[in-house]
Amino acid sequence: MASLPAKRLLLILYLWTSFWSIITCFHLQSEDTNEQLLNTIQSYMRPEINACENFYDYSCGNWGKANENVTNFLEIDVITNLDHAYNLELEELFQNGIKGQKPATKFVYDKLKIFYKSCIELNDYNVSHLVEAIKPWQEEEWPKRGDSLKSQNEWNIWTTLGRMAKYGFNEIFLPGDLRLENNGLYVWDLELYEPNWSVAGAITYPYYDGENEELITMAQRIYDLLEELAQLSKKHTKDEAKELSFKEFQRELPHIDLAAYIWERLGIKDGEKFMITVKSVAYYQQLTELIKRTSDNLLINLLRDSFVYHFRGEMPSDAWHRSCVHTLRKLIPLALDFLYNEEVYATVKTDTNKVIESVYHAVKTKFQQIIQEHSNDLSSEEMQMLKEKLDHMQLNIGNLAQNAKDELYLKYFDPWQLKENDLFKVRLNMKSCAPMCRHAFTTAFNYIGIPFAYIRYPMIHSRFHALFLYAELGNTLGHELMHGFDTDGVTYDSSGSTWPLRIYNKTSFAQGLECLRQEYTTNINEKLADFSGFRLAYESYFHISYDASHDSPTLRVSQIVSNSPDFEEIFACPAKEVMKNRIEKCKLCTRYACDVAKGDYHYNDGDGDASDKDKAQQGHVDGW
Repeated sequence: MASLPAKRLLLILYLWTSFWSIITCFHLQSEDTNEQLLNTIQSYMRPEINACENFYDYSCGNWGKANENVTNFLEIDVITNLDHAYNLELEELFQNGIKGQKPATKFVYDKLKIFYKSCIELNDYNVSHLVEAIKPWQEEEWPKRGDSLKSQNEWNIWTTLGRMAKYGFNEIFLPGDLRLENNGLYVWDLELYEPNWSVAGAITYPYYDGENEELITMAQRIYDLLEELAQLSKKHTKDEAKELSFKEFQRELPHIDLAAYIWERLGIKDGEKFMITVKSVAYYQQLTELIKRTSDNLLINLLRDSFVYHFRGEMPSDAWHRSCVHTLRKLIPLALDFLYNEEVYATVKTDTNKVIESVYHAVKTKFQQIIQEHSNDLSSEEMQMLKEKLDHMQLNIGNLAQNAKDELYLKYFDPWQLKENDLFKVRLNMKSCAPMCRHAFTTAFNYIGIPFAYIRYPMIHSRFHALFLYAELGNTLGHELMHGFDTDGVTYDSSGSTWPLRIYNKTSFAQGLECLRQEYTTNINEKLADFSGFRLAYESYFHISYDASHDSPTLRVSQIVSNSPDFEEIFACPAKEVMKNRIEKCKLCTRYACDVAKGDYHYNDGDGDASDKDKAQQGHVDGW
């Protein structure tokens, strides 16, 4: 039976390790990693605060006092600091060279060193050169600001959008993830285009430089168009998504030249292996009408300026060494992760991987038990598919190709032709791919990726006590695992392909989600992962011995701990004091979807007797 102090500490650790934007990052200074971490946590606490009323203040109320001399943002934001530390280690490799002599390691390093050197020696940071090298239409040049294409009457905007997407920019008009699944099918999740007003301000600012009335007028027209697009998106936010084949898409949205787009983006003429999930067909029908009645002159200027802005964010802003490393990581993360794995992580790989895999196995085992407990709620086919998905879910440490031989990297990077002192040509010869700088569940491949930047103190250490491991690593793995079974993840099977079952439409699941929606949130799937991931980590430990899309730390933590069925017991809270009289507890991965605690009666799943369950069911929805 776990001690009460241990349970209290795990709840405190959960808060402390979950909200990286409020924690000072620090370096390992003591051989006793557990003692150092405990001392830091204790220095942040305000034990005189009533944890039942304000758990956030109780656990972190002294943080400001402990860090009153902090002036450097990098010392405050842990994720930024972890990423910064990773960049420093990579920079040291480029400055001092590598020790390994394996052909693949040396091959990748030599190519990366060329990019790094060309970046350091770059004098002209005008990314317009990059855009000029990519023709928007046939062999025609981009027009100057305010001008039109020469062959304006012939221009196909979908061709231009396809060319832009080929180089990594698909954020305007046709946003969404396009991926090649294991069965050879291209799946495109076509979302609604929502203008970014920060970007809008940046791209229109030059139009006001001077007294050119025509340019000022065009800037206003761009804003008006973006405002109309924003209103259109808002109008269709709640529309139901629709899956369309290539031919069905052409029939329903004939004004989008999909054939031209995918040819320019992928070099594919045959659309038979395409499946497009359109967030709202009605939205895209109205979008194409809006594009048709908008002047080509306005559209081409909007596309050009957005494209320039995209490359400006991608390329280094100066020749600062770490800026060049950061740029490399954005453009070609696989090469950097491979190099780091071979030269740095290798020294701690065996012990650290063993710890990570052990915690992951425990969390998966606990979730397997939960699935089995729902055998009466799901059909045999649903049970089988959920079990298969969990069984086949892989843990990817370092975001590298698993069990790949060195020949893979030799072959993959061989086509990357580099010449020194020509950074822009280097960029055009690269495949643009987004880095995975945070842990995340990837639906298309059914795996949880843990990046190297995350695998360091104070997040993970092979000598950590199990309490620390489950509070941070266990919660993180539980959170990401739950994304595989949230309203999006549950629509994919064990291989990452879409499946016909619609578990999220089941009454019990829907009612559990509605229970969560009753509390303020900006992202229901993140809240689901927060609540259920925390519970998985919590139960896994005691049964063995959050980017703009998450809610704010104070809101998030009060909701999570107040939804913990053991919180009142652990902190001896009177029912009326529990987080402003929080009455209803939402569960999606325990036996009952909404566990209602009224008066002095509390039903704790798994511990009550048969009569308790009968009472509980009177106020519960039988479900996840």
